[in-house]
Amino acid sequence: MPILYSWASEGSLLGYPKDEESVRLTERHLRWFLQQVLTKASATNVHLIAHSIGNRALTDVLRTFIAETNQPVFGEIILAAPDVNRIGFLQDIAEVLPKVARHVTLYSSSGDKAMKMSRSFHQYARAGDAGVEPIVCEGIDTIDASAAETDLLGHSYVLNAPEVIDDMADVLCRGLTPEQRNLIRVDSNGHCYWKLKGQVAAK
Repeated sequence: MPILYSWASEGSLLGYPKDEESVRLTERHLRWFLQQVLTKASATNVHLIAHSIGNRALTDVLRTFIAETNQPVFGEIILAAPDVNRIGFLQDIAEVLPKVARHVTLYSSSGDKAMKMSRSFHQYARAGDAGVEPIVCEGIDTIDASAAETDLLGHSYVLNAPEVIDDMADVLCRGLTPEQRNLIRVDSNGHCYWKLKGQVAAK
């Protein structure tokens, strides 16, 4: 059963500063919403998908779950094109997520113009910008979707690129590991990330 939580995004470039305030203000409501799903729904598996700036609300809320549980309460978490400070993600978020979910997947792209604009606006790289190299960290499977066909802005590949949708289906519906999916492994600094097939692995 798919359930949508929608916060008050302006959905425009000029509305971005307002979106940053709105996504912060929605955190309390999102936490309540997730608690309702966990306690009042009959679901035995609750998977979460966040896109773009919505990842800020989700990851900040998930950090608060740590104090209340010593085991994963969610199934799969998918962070799609996360507009989150890359350094902050590595310092404050990366080690928390695997503690509240059984598995975490992050999709990033070097062709995502929205991530590049956010990086220019904030003067900090974003977790969803593959750039020279995607973000890699323990306990999270990073997928470089730079080769995926998408729109002009390059930000909606998780919504309209068939190869990315198929890969997410492999994660959510089939429970396949990266080794079992249509991906290429790339080793980097003692960790690894994954590329969609059809891309040339970095040397």
